[in-house]
Amino acid sequence: MNVWQKTLRSLSNLFLRSRCALCDRAADRELCPYCQRQVRSHRLKQPQQWWSGDLPLFVWGRYGGQLKRAIAALKYENRPRLARPLGRWLAECWR
Repeated sequence: MNVWQKTLRSLSNLFLRSRCALCDRAADRELCPYCQRQVRSHRLKQPQQWWSGDLPLFVWGRYGGQLKRAIAALKYENRPRLARPLGRWLAECWR
């Protein structure tokens, strides 16, 4: 996406409904309901199972599908809006 497209998208978001940070569909939040369901479907039922042994890990979900896509978009496609839902879900699971 070039600079003009990004600028145009940002301006349109001021006046029009926001877009999903993953699929670019209209959305009320950072992710549309479809993408949100897809990402959340990768959540592990019992993430604490990895919190033992020599190298304890906190794992929110299986790295694949839309979760992998969301993390890659956050990191490599400059989509910081994805940090809010991913961080919120991680914090909820941590508690």
